[in-house]
Amino acid sequence: MRSLGVASSPAADSKNGAYAVIGISPLSELGLCSHTPLLADVPFDFLVGDTMLRSGMYTIERTPHAGMLLMRAAAKNSPPVLIQSIPCPHIEERGCGTLLFHWYSRRYFLAQVLAAPEPFFLTDTCS
Repeated sequence: MRSLGVASSPAADSKNGAYAVIGISPLSELGLCSHTPLLADVPFDFLVGDTMLRSGMYTIERTPHAGMLLMRAAAKNSPPVLIQSIPCPHIEERGCGTLLFHWYSRRYFLAQVLAAPEPFFLTDTCS
């Protein structure tokens, strides 16, 4: 698995208007398939809706519902959070995705999850 960094706007210490972008990649070197979770290392606490999630490693998995993902802390038995993804065809070539966070009122909010489109992700090539 490759290490992915964090990009953020220069106004990260301001009250409003900043952002952070975190890359996500396959948990397995085998590549992306229907049963391969994605992995993200989020270095700050953040909100998904009304749920506060702590900094740390997160796995992101597809669900049977189109456009929906489950995100959970990589620690065992952590409760999942259902999130919506935005399909990005250019991600197919890289086999990864992106989390976009907005900074507002001294908090990060998960704003968008960009991932490979459903047909690509659900193709089981890891058998």
